Amino acid sequence: MAPSPEVRMTTGRKDTFFDGSNPNAPGVCHIQMHPTYNERLRKILMAAATELKLKFHDKGWGVCINGPRYSSRGESLIFKSWGASLMSMTMFPEVMFHCC
Repeated sequence: MAPSPEVRMTTGRKDTFFDGSNPNAPGVCHIQMHPTYNERLRKILMAAATELKLKFHDKGWGVCINGPRYSSRGESLIFKSWGASLMSMTMFPEVMFHCC
């Protein structure tokens, strides 16, 4: 699954290239977060999975937590009540850097 959208429940991670440290990208830069993953590539992956008869989820959204621990049962129940399809420690900040 390539989730879209995603919710970042992390802290302390660098989540932008536009932090003022690059003289070629001064100041604030607002970056669109949707689509999370390249839709053309996502369709190619789903077609390949279908052809190979692999099980996959074609839609859903995810929550990214800090780790290295897994979410507690209570946290997982909260995320599930929100409708989250996936909980991960590695989907963010990578999705923020896809357009840069």
